[in-house]
Amino acid sequence: MKKIITILTLIAGIMTSHATINYYNYTIKYTALYSTTPYTAAKYTGATKDLLSTIATAEFYAGYYAYSVFPVGARLVFQYNTDTSEGHFIVQDASKNFLCDVSDVLTLDISESVVSGAGSTYQETLLYDDTELGLSTSFHLSYLTTESQKLGVHTCKGSSGVGSGYYNGQAMVLTGSASSTTK
Repeated sequence: MKKIITILTLIAGIMTSHATINYYNYTIKYTALYSTTPYTAAKYTGATKDLLSTIATAEFYAGYYAYSVFPVGARLVFQYNTDTSEGHFIVQDASKNFLCDVSDVLTLDISESVVSGAGSTYQETLLYDDTELGLSTSFHLSYLTTESQKLGVHTCKGSSGVGSGYYNGQAMVLTGSASSTTK
């Protein structure tokens, strides 16, 4: 009988556990320089909407999303669980409805933070890789992020960062930054 009560208490504890899920709307800006021939290079400047277009193509190609584009107003969101300290990227429509989990191509690596009176600072590395889906783009972008909270709104602001990777099989270097907010 004591074993049954212990099991029921454990189940009740699990059922009443409430994880806090924060949804960070991500904004990304970047400039990429990549080889077009052995002696020339092309410069490309992009933002969140451009990355979303690339992600939609990859997810469609892999059969994970029914369309090759996301609807107008789609947003890139980092969904973070404070209980497990884990997160992943998803795409939501303009009304905040779930469209697609994109963690198969886009991940975020977060270092240990340094906490100060104004907030915390840590290194983030944004990693994109669609090569396992049969496509040809992969890159990483690393930057320092400062996190703050004001009036219940969490804000993370990334400094200018650098990275490298491949675009259509050609080497590329990039600079850029990212920021996010729970608003």
